[in-house]
Amino acid sequence: MANADWSKPGLSDTYANFLAYLVSRDEDAATMFNGTPTNIPANTIRYNRSTDGLEEYITGSWVPKVLSVVAGGTGGNTASAARTALGIGTMGTQANNAVNITGGSIVPDTLMKLKCDLTLDADASYNVGSNAAKVKNAYIGTGLVIPVGTNKWVVS
Repeated sequence: MANADWSKPGLSDTYANFLAYLVSRDEDAATMFNGTPTNIPANTIRYNRSTDGLEEYITGSWVPKVLSVVAGGTGGNTASAARTALGIGTMGTQANNAVNITGGSIVPDTLMKLKCDLTLDADASYNVGSNAAKVKNAYIGTGLVIPVGTNKWVVS
């Protein structure tokens, strides 16, 4: 692992040192600054293996480099900023057992399944309202279908 001094080589350096300095700089560049080089040029980019991210050398320190969405990044250096840049709304952070929808709409696909918890009365019928007759079967197609006798149906 190279630890190049990026102010070297200079014109006064010996030929042997000149080549060694160039090799160290090449190694730093090839490993994306995995070592601890000195006299690093401003705006140098390195890959930080401990954070698994790119950093830019600005004013004497390494600063995380945020990649735009267009460049394959998230466009933010916090989870919140990334969600905003990626267009993920508030539903993206809600737990599946606590979804809160305060606006907009849900558009069903071709098939939408509904779960209804109905309690049977003692006579094995459902109470579908105070003014409605109790039925054992009800079907929903283009409207509510209630059986009224053998092979007879009422459609609302």
